[in-house]
Amino acid sequence: MESPNPFKTKKVNLLGINNIFKFIIRGFPRLLLIISFYILVYLLYFVVKRTDKIQEVFQTYSNILLKLSGYKKINIDSQSKLNIKNSKAQIIVINHSSYIDTGVSNVLFPDAKFIASNYIKDLPVIGKHAKHNCIFLKSDFNGNLTNEVKALLDNGEKIVFFAEGCCNRPDTLLKLRSGAFINGLSILPVHISYSEENVWINGEDNMITHYLWQLCQKSNNVNVSVGCDYKPSDKEKKDVDLFINNFTDYYCDEFKVLKSNKSYKDHPAFFKR
Repeated sequence: MESPNPFKTKKVNLLGINNIFKFIIRGFPRLLLIISFYILVYLLYFVVKRTDKIQEVFQTYSNILLKLSGYKKINIDSQSKLNIKNSKAQIIVINHSSYIDTGVSNVLFPDAKFIASNYIKDLPVIGKHAKHNCIFLKSDFNGNLTNEVKALLDNGEKIVFFAEGCCNRPDTLLKLRSGAFINGLSILPVHISYSEENVWINGEDNMITHYLWQLCQKSNNVNVSVGCDYKPSDKEKKDVDLFINNFTDYYCDEFKVLKSNKSYKDHPAFFKR
């Protein structure tokens, strides 16, 4: 079954009378707290960058930001927690349907590094901290990181891949890029989902408007499911396309999502870059 449009979701209306009232009593106070928190994080940067517990610091930052944004907890079942605990995989593949995904992933996998778009390192505050746990693409959605990734894997590092490359609906999986598969290693599959209103798709809605809308809500929900390590066969290790196809089928079956024939390059916002 094919999703009719994996790049379209429900838009929010921040200017509705009800939401304006919610912003006054809930959204604005949260926004002030978040701004204050970012100022504190910026001031503390020069201290924490020297700590050997930088991973725990990122995890704490992400936890606080999620709570300030109305995500009071990450909903994850006991089996998924056990799968994370028992996982031997260095590569983690996660779907990507919201800007919240990175914070959730930071909480779940504080010891992992992230493949990230180059523009993130230039963002105020976020960029300073991101350079400690991100591997930046040379340009958005492009740039060969094969050697850099292999060196990190050889050193025992864990790496998170948002293998779709571009945001889409959490009920659909786009065609996956090859970066997570070319080394022929086991993969831990993770699925993050939200209610329809909480999904943000680049090009469909303004991110600032969408985030302010989230701050107005009493609570926002994020659900996480984690499968068992996917261990490629000898044939899959030699054939990247076969590896990707079989893993995609496994992922869609495991998390009951639709398999799309579209890729991030079909995303309307891709061609605006």
